[in-house]
Amino acid sequence: MARKYIKVALIAIIVVDLLYLKHTKIKGVAMNNLYSAEPMTRRISAITQRFPAIISTMVSEKEWEKIGCVSLKVHPNISTPICIYNMTEGDPLSNMLSRGTLWQPQLVKEMIEILKRDPELQLIDLGANLGTWTLSAARLGRKVLAAEMFPPTVIRLYKSIKIGNLLDLVTLVPKALSDIKENVTIYLCGNNKMGTNIVKNAKVMRNCGLASPYVANTITMDDLTAYLPNGLKKAFMKIDIEEMELRVFNRSEHFLKTVDIPIILMEWMHYRRSIQEPKCSYFISYMSRMGYIPFRHLAGPDGKLGPLLEDKHWLQVGDLYLIKKTYLESNFAHLQ
Repeated sequence: MARKYIKVALIAIIVVDLLYLKHTKIKGVAMNNLYSAEPMTRRISAITQRFPAIISTMVSEKEWEKIGCVSLKVHPNISTPICIYNMTEGDPLSNMLSRGTLWQPQLVKEMIEILKRDPELQLIDLGANLGTWTLSAARLGRKVLAAEMFPPTVIRLYKSIKIGNLLDLVTLVPKALSDIKENVTIYLCGNNKMGTNIVKNAKVMRNCGLASPYVANTITMDDLTAYLPNGLKKAFMKIDIEEMELRVFNRSEHFLKTVDIPIILMEWMHYRRSIQEPKCSYFISYMSRMGYIPFRHLAGPDGKLGPLLEDKHWLQVGDLYLIKKTYLESNFAHLQ
């Protein structure tokens, strides 16, 4: 009799699981609500073992097992697995991680120190890639909303999250970001997975315009509001999405008013030669209206940037910090 009840219970679990997967089926990169605003990660963790069913339509179990992982150590007390590309694939970030080194280590360490100084800060990681920032923040115990569009990278990041026991902390959104909703081809930049993009202009297409077999459906920053995990009300934002940053902020006001984001770090090197274009002046004016002040570094008060068309330092900025004036006054006294 006991065996009969156990069998019935197992069938019920399988049926529920299949119904769940029906609503989260993954096709290419058109992944609908892999994680919802109330993360399903707890349930995934409970009903899957070695090979998660939620990933099974993206990669075979054999391929999943072949994905190698190394130790990510960004701080003496912060260590977690990070899954990377095979060395034969030539991905420079994976090669660095395999040697125990980081891409932009100073920026990662600054983020960690900022999070440690403010226990309320979580992380929003737009363009998460393999997850250096996401995994570091989660290992600190912070909630993370991470967006990454390239399926092979999403698989590796998910495996890192799973084997690092961080499923309860990370909400992974496998979507491309833009200011409109559309289906777009993901383009490759040689072997450099950090250079995957959806930008269509002559310069980018010339250098990083190899079409991949993947098509992504875009969402806006405002759409990310629906994916916010419970408890994520205040966050540090890192955004690095290969020349889509300014477009994404065109549809961001609702999101920025929903979540308190006192500090933003964004890639700027693609824009420093086009600061005279309207898109740059519009962006800086918009962020100023939202209460942000631009900085080229956080080492001291000389990091503060002046007017876009007057301060020549704008031509040298690789990564731009935007800090809310109110947060600056209470948390960054050395910058004033």
